[in-house]
Amino acid sequence: MSTTIDNGMHRPGDAPDHVPSDLCFDYDFAEGPEIYAFPPVSVEGFRDRTPVFYSTAYGGFWVLAAYGDIRDALQDHDLFLPEINIPRYSDHKFIPLHVNPPKHSDYRRIQAPIFAPQRIGMLEDRVRTIMRETLEEIATRDSFEMMRDFALEAPSAMFCAMLDLPHDHYPLFRQLADDLFYGAQKAPVAEGPTAAREVRETALKGITDILVEIIDARRDHPGDDVVGALINARIDGEPLTAEELLNMTTFLFFAGTDSTANLVTFAIAFLAAHPDAKAAFLARMDDPAFVRNASEELIRLHGFHHLARRVARDVTFAGVAMREGDIVILPTGGANRDGAKFPDPHAHDFDRENARTHLTFGAGIHRCSGSHLATLQLRVALEEIHRIIPDYRLIEPVTYASGGAKAAPAALHLATR
Repeated sequence: MSTTIDNGMHRPGDAPDHVPSDLCFDYDFAEGPEIYAFPPVSVEGFRDRTPVFYSTAYGGFWVLAAYGDIRDALQDHDLFLPEINIPRYSDHKFIPLHVNPPKHSDYRRIQAPIFAPQRIGMLEDRVRTIMRETLEEIATRDSFEMMRDFALEAPSAMFCAMLDLPHDHYPLFRQLADDLFYGAQKAPVAEGPTAAREVRETALKGITDILVEIIDARRDHPGDDVVGALINARIDGEPLTAEELLNMTTFLFFAGTDSTANLVTFAIAFLAAHPDAKAAFLARMDDPAFVRNASEELIRLHGFHHLARRVARDVTFAGVAMREGDIVILPTGGANRDGAKFPDPHAHDFDRENARTHLTFGAGIHRCSGSHLATLQLRVALEEIHRIIPDYRLIEPVTYASGGAKAAPAALHLATR
């Protein structure tokens, strides 16, 4: 899919004085028509005109649309600071996502053993068993909804196991996560600008209440799961504070479920809508190397984050003058579909040699620490879905939901036969 929306211009007076009027475009990455049409291509119509532009939505921000500029910005954490949320519906900062060195290095060192490739590889049998059991039940039906019935269910069951949480906790966590990421985005439309902050604060309190109880119950007997690893962690000989422990546990839960579910649903929606791609996958799905590269290509095709950064000092970057405090948005979908990096970028090429250089998981020190886990789960999901319900087909087109900084499939209805 390569649909693009071509928007008009802002009034020049809407932008700061240092922004050229011919670079002002009407772009709303949270609620614009580009997002609800197909999120991964939201900047395509703009990049055709310029690789960098400015929007006055949400107080104003630059948008980089070229792969090289986005990669360079992600890798320069001293110039492009990560401690900003936009739209500003919450002041909550997740660790280590919104933290720079030197503290960032301490937090990532704590996380490293949890998400090390060797440890993630040891989880494959568990992931496969959970997904297989879920799919075998789905196969008895005539139809199902991918996000609700599989894409969220399987990763969440596995991640609850990693945190040693009872799986019956998950429905409530899922609702709270939905409120945190997507409910807050919908609230201003219906209830006014203060509603989003209220929705997020309520969701975070609900999450906090549950996790505090779990963490407190583990302190005397931490165990060897993720929560135990965080309880046992030390920075300069000191344990994590209660606030740090709660923050990191909350972030790890959502990072391990919501983002993986989005990737799985995007991938299956693409294959269901492209019979030639599905046939190519089915023909070679017994080749592990092929499946790995095909998984990376499907991840490349579906970058769905708009990562926010704040400019640390006056600078000329990507050919424009940016001022200290300017906000910069980095759309991973725009990077992944830049033809200068990926020839014929909207086409699927399951043998694409540089597919793994996509920026869906970011780049630099803030690259997603759970990327190995997400990639493993997508690969296993693709294998098991095509073994158990290979004849799935679209019942109706996929719809999308905005979560502000990211947009994801809201619903994907499929027939099983």
